[in-house]
Amino acid sequence: MNKKIILVASVATALSLYLTNCKKKEADVDPIKKDEITIVDETAMALQSNDNSDVENHLSDAMSDINSYGNGNTFRLDESTCVGVNYANSTITATGGIRKKLTINFNSSNCKGYLRSGTANVTLTSGMKFSDVGATWNVSFDNYTVVKNGKTTIMNGNWTVTNNNGGYVGGTTEVTHNITGDVSVVFENGTSRSWTVSEYRVWAANAASLKIYGNGNYRGYNDVVRYGTNRNGITFYTRINGSSPVVISKINCSNVETLKYVSGSRIHTVEKEDGLIKRIESISLNESTCINTYSVTIEKKDKTVTRTVTF
Repeated sequence: MNKKIILVASVATALSLYLTNCKKKEADVDPIKKDEITIVDETAMALQSNDNSDVENHLSDAMSDINSYGNGNTFRLDESTCVGVNYANSTITATGGIRKKLTINFNSSNCKGYLRSGTANVTLTSGMKFSDVGATWNVSFDNYTVVKNGKTTIMNGNWTVTNNNGGYVGGTTEVTHNITGDVSVVFENGTSRSWTVSEYRVWAANAASLKIYGNGNYRGYNDVVRYGTNRNGITFYTRINGSSPVVISKINCSNVETLKYVSGSRIHTVEKEDGLIKRIESISLNESTCINTYSVTIEKKDKTVTRTVTF
């Protein structure tokens, strides 16, 4: 009888120790809680932010060329040193010869300090000229490629641009363009992703500055500027709050006029298996030094990490 009691006690003790050890092992297997913000999270969100900024800047450069050649009462007839321009299908109207199609060939010159190639085909689909109120045009990017800082980005897609209030960029009045469409992006590591774009851009008179607002509906938000999957195949969306649009202005830095982010706020969200991760960027510029400051806050569940980045 005593032997049985001792045996049962021994089994109970062993079982207790076994369960305790299992708990320890389970804890040891995953010592980082799922709601903790890791360096991997921060690095991934920084990469998403950089990808967003790169694509935004590359496509803005292309749109600037399109605006330069297409927004006036008639197309410009000269060619810049950065692009080659072809015109087609002129239409005679009461105001003279209005060209409704153009092709911009980016000729791989480095006059902007980096290389661009590929084409942008532009067709006026509504209105007599690009500067009319409500005029709409289609922009088709065909292997638009930018090589900058050792990184190659290739973009294809179709956009619809609507001139909300009339006028042309670089003129004497404010101009608002509503832009919607899709863009396929091939990054420098060969990864290809598709993004949806929905934004409106408000150009100040003489194109001295530009405000960008999010205008898309996604995941219950109506201020989404871009969404899709990032280079890691994870769903993301980027918002620009209407009360704090991203502002880009012409600034003189070291006696060279350049476009710089001046102010605004962007919210990048990535949908991971262990919950949403948000990167909130508040942008400011010191115009005397031409240094940008990003106040970056990363949120994951109930955790928050704040960083300050300057460049």
